[in-house]
Amino acid sequence: MSKFVIHIIHCSPGSRMPVPLGKLVLFTGVAGTGTCALLYYLIQKTFSRASYYQLALEQLRSHPEALEALGTPLQVHHLRLTDKDNFVDIADAKLKIPVSGPRAEGHLYVNSSRDAPFKRWNLQEVFLELKDGQQIPVFKPGGENGDDAGEKGVKVTSSLPAAPPTPTCPAFSPRASGRSAGMLVSVSLSLGHNKCFCGF
Repeated sequence: MSKFVIHIIHCSPGSRMPVPLGKLVLFTGVAGTGTCALLYYLIQKTFSRASYYQLALEQLRSHPEALEALGTPLQVHHLRLTDKDNFVDIADAKLKIPVSGPRAEGHLYVNSSRDAPFKRWNLQEVFLELKDGQQIPVFKPGGENGDDAGEKGVKVTSSLPAAPPTPTCPAFSPRASGRSAGMLVSVSLSLGHNKCFCGF
């Protein structure tokens, strides 16, 4: 004759069911990865809305020689946030924007500055460097690219201020102080005894 054995586990009202360590690590990892991905997206979006970024792309799109080399339609790709050529602090902004077209690909180098926080940015220099090493000047102060730019470059409205820059990311300068035009790129997420550090 078969026997059925029933085990009854008594749980007090205030007790909780134990969670396996493997599942806890998995849940923590998923949450941390999602947070890092969200931060990466927000940082890219903040860069793309900056006035010096947008004006540099306008200069590129209106430059016949650069468009001839790349081909159209022109595609603009995400910045590599760990690249030392991407640098933003309270007074200077330097970007290396990946661009491509049907004929070639390369990087658009942007150099801009401003006199004081919350002042207007002055676009100083923009040039396109193709993958084969060829460089095409897109903009320089004084209208050297054929545009009437003035002696101090093109003035544009300053981008929205954000959190103070952190020296852990190459995109920011440790000499910046106070409120700057930088963006937060490092976050420490604490879940219990586990921490996720996101650095771009």
